[in-house]
Amino acid sequence: MDVNVMGKEYTANGKYEEQRLANPPPGDFQRSMYRLDLNFMMAGPTKSGSEPNRLTIICHPVADREMGRHWQYTSIEGVKTVKFVRLAALENAVRQTGKQETIGSVGEIKDLGGVAGTLKQIARFYEFTDIPKESVLEDGRAVWKITGSLSSDHWETMVKAFGGLERKKFYPRQMPTDIEVCIGKDDVFPYRIEYRNRPLRDSPKRTLLTRIVYFDVILNGEPLPELKFSAFDEGKLPEGVLRAIDDTNRVIQSIKAFL
Repeated sequence: MDVNVMGKEYTANGKYEEQRLANPPPGDFQRSMYRLDLNFMMAGPTKSGSEPNRLTIICHPVADREMGRHWQYTSIEGVKTVKFVRLAALENAVRQTGKQETIGSVGEIKDLGGVAGTLKQIARFYEFTDIPKESVLEDGRAVWKITGSLSSDHWETMVKAFGGLERKKFYPRQMPTDIEVCIGKDDVFPYRIEYRNRPLRDSPKRTLLTRIVYFDVILNGEPLPELKFSAFDEGKLPEGVLRAIDDTNRVIQSIKAFL
């Protein structure tokens, strides 16, 4: 996949892999494993032996429900951090809200790196009223191009989440007010997702915030070894990381604001 955030400054490329658990899962919430690896382009030359700026997200449910973890590893200009989320505690918090029907699995939670979560978030927050248009991507793939904007129920919530209106009552510049998704005609896969911003509700101007492009996609492929999804289990932390940070409570509080 290719990722472009705010122009070329944060261009990244990498790989996303996901599969259902081979053995009976501990529940519907923990039923699939996924891994996202992104390497970011460096602005300047790197030192010999230095690690590139990178992001790794791993969701690893296991048969023991209490041991399932979601991991996030970042290495930015030599500063390395590993955070984890306890999946059982996250599921319990979702159920306590009484709104668990909005989230079927951990991969469907916003900002945790899953493709299913990205799509579910799009379906929940955006309205698509324009007629889909036929289009062809750069690799020749035929797609349906659909465009949408934040639904009326979520404008105020999103403004608050991004810090409130700016001067002259403009919407926050990082707020994804609009979206475009290119869906494969043959397999209904979201090959390209673009988030955009407009300064005012009735403004025709659209500024690209983020573009995600998937390519060389293989659906229903060969089984992946579980080892790929257990990289940080049992204390296997990257060199230079002394301990992993428990990020469970912060994630719980952030999703409650949107449930």
